[in-house]
Amino acid sequence: YYCEFYDREPKSFEFLHANSRVEALAPGFEAPLYKATGVWVGGGNQNRLHEFFWQTPVISAVRGVLKRGGVVAGT
Repeated sequence: YYCEFYDREPKSFEFLHANSRVEALAPGFEAPLYKATGVWVGGGNQNRLHEFFWQTPVISAVRGVLKRGGVVAGT
């Protein structure tokens, strides 16, 4: 499914996926975002994304990407 990302030969690519808010709140879940230069938020149920990630360290980490001059995008 993500071959179009890999086909562009990125320096690195990590897929963060949570099936629940508990997973999103797990210590260190957001850690890859601290080094990220870009974030892609896949489509799906936006209410579910909000439920899982709002007011978690993930949101702060994504904002950090922007503060470092990175890009945040999605479908």
